[in-house]
Amino acid sequence: MTEGRAMGRQKGHELAAEMGFYRGCCMAWLALLRDNDGVTSALRPELTKASDKLMASMQAVADMAMAVPRENTMDEDLVARVASCRAKFKTVTALLRADVKFDRAADATARDMTF
Repeated sequence: MTEGRAMGRQKGHELAAEMGFYRGCCMAWLALLRDNDGVTSALRPELTKASDKLMASMQAVADMAMAVPRENTMDEDLVARVASCRAKFKTVTALLRADVKFDRAADATARDMTF
């Protein structure tokens, strides 16, 4: 029983870190697009054309990441929600032409960090 609980905690942490990464990236990009619209359009004109779709997709990823259940319930399809969030994030990064991926190894290293 104790091993199962520990494994559940570990997997829950990994999932929360991944969803937090996706949400954090999208919220930061949204803030940049909203606050620096003139700068964005000057640097990457192609983003201005697609910015409405891009911003909607980013907001959708942020909302999906927040909607992932925090508790393990039998009636929630957690795997489908996570897969959908990952796919939407992949769409956002493709629209941005950015190679951004969640690094599980870096997350594991950060977990061992002490202050």
